[in-house]
Amino acid sequence: MVLQEPDRSTDIILGSELENFDSVTNPIELSIGLRFDTWEIAERYLKEYGRQNGFVVNRHRVEFVEFHDCQSENSVRIAKKRTFACEYSGKYKPNKSKPIEQ
Repeated sequence: MVLQEPDRSTDIILGSELENFDSVTNPIELSIGLRFDTWEIAERYLKEYGRQNGFVVNRHRVEFVEFHDCQSENSVRIAKKRTFACEYSGKYKPNKSKPIEQ
């Protein structure tokens, strides 16, 4: 998933139409190169995709870039990369095809 300035000529753009939605009735799809205007819209889209497909999407990790303003001595943290994960990722699934005695 990439958050960049959208190239409106070739990419699928999901922007302000998703800012205030509760749920979408039409099936939505994920694809490589899908771009979003903000991280919040990306997260809502992923959570809706998970809801439509029977699982929960959770925030897993975030990496920040910190910018320092030398004049005011303030710093601003901006999210550089976010990782989302399925609720089932990393969970142990035992092999129940063998009898317990084995």
